[in-house]
Amino acid sequence: MEKITIYRYIASSKPLDAYLLLNKYGKWKRAKDVKELETQLKKFVRDNGSIALQELSRIHPDRELIEQDIKETTKPSIENNQYSNANGESSTLNITKSEKEDISYSKMLIWGSFVLLGIAIIMKKQ
Repeated sequence: MEKITIYRYIASSKPLDAYLLLNKYGKWKRAKDVKELETQLKKFVRDNGSIALQELSRIHPDRELIEQDIKETTKPSIENNQYSNANGESSTLNITKSEKEDISYSKMLIWGSFVLLGIAIIMKKQ
């Protein structure tokens, strides 16, 4: 399979949109073929940088597919998740009362362990 650049892909898939985009930012002559349009798109990006890339992304033939993939990969998974806030308090979604009690009991056990460990260290030094 031959690899092609994004410029060639856009030039071959959406030549009219590419031509209209180029002329939105200046006077460009109508390309005779895909190769010439590809060259014009490269020059357009070289001259206009990130703005040009953003404009090309708007006319990309697979834009909807890419946007759908981005939405699916960036969706946060928040079903029944438990997390700690910056202040250390737990916050949960869809958690039952017994689960809250279990979490509270676990916290007490952890603090109790720290206290016992501290006492053991103090006793050992004496």
